[in-house]
Amino acid sequence: MDELEVKELRSGEESLWFGSDATGDPDTHGAGTRCPPESEELAEFRQLFEERSSRDPRSFLVALAGTRAAGRLKGLFLNDKLYFIQELHCAEGLPCSVVEDALACYLGDSFSSDGIGILSWDRTRSAEVNAALERAGFEVEKKKAFVARGLKGELPQSGVDFTFRSLFEVGKPAFLRTMTEAAQGDPFEDVTDGDPEADFNELVEGAGNRFDPASWMLALVDDVVVGVVLPQEFPGRDKEGTLFYVAVLPAFRGRDYGRALHASGLSMLAECGVTRYVGSTDTRNGPMLKVFEANGCPQTGTQLFYRPPTR
Repeated sequence: MDELEVKELRSGEESLWFGSDATGDPDTHGAGTRCPPESEELAEFRQLFEERSSRDPRSFLVALAGTRAAGRLKGLFLNDKLYFIQELHCAEGLPCSVVEDALACYLGDSFSSDGIGILSWDRTRSAEVNAALERAGFEVEKKKAFVARGLKGELPQSGVDFTFRSLFEVGKPAFLRTMTEAAQGDPFEDVTDGDPEADFNELVEGAGNRFDPASWMLALVDDVVVGVVLPQEFPGRDKEGTLFYVAVLPAFRGRDYGRALHASGLSMLAECGVTRYVGSTDTRNGPMLKVFEANGCPQTGTQLFYRPPTR
């Protein structure tokens, strides 16, 4: 096999994605999936390519052995510092580990200077991607456990006589002060880093057209604020939701309020018509993992956050 060259796919080279050579002629050496130049599939790919590559050309990488397409990598920038690999493909008849390593090393060289990490999953179908990333020098920085449960039928009981006041009632400044206080001393909450208001605004943006300030709550016991819970239906997902944030103020921890607030949040979601809850936390967050277990939310998977290698 010729020495591999990895390059960012450029406009006019879209046929390379489907196993054509660098001149646009169909590859006749079994380089994988082939696509006629004017096919509907190629036209659809061109539209996707134009949308993504205009934001960052590293969304589409091709590995070439001479003029032959040896492999490809498609990725999605989740934000300016996090990338997700959607496809890692090797042409038939070639040593896949060599091709995959070349593509992963290209990302490592490129991402190291920009501090861009890669999100993956601890799943069988992600094993080849994870192995290639680790051979290229990426290291797992943190892991996030995901859980889920249905919200039909009997739900866990809070057992605490909370009263609630919404974001709509108390206003953003007071609500944000409570969220910031609740995050103090919690090493697993990003809300304490940087600008809390920017973090809050990011949550609002994530709620999209499902955002309702009347549904995000401060929890009180005997008229004293003890915590915060943000039940949220996912935009674009039918009857599926989460708790964007659930936390107890430092002075009230150790009283089972965390489990109780989480149970209350599940009931709030159910009252809004949500039928499936999805939650997550850092795998090192033992207290929250115990809350999930106590409220009947089994783990469904683990996300891996890879930091780029130091070059």
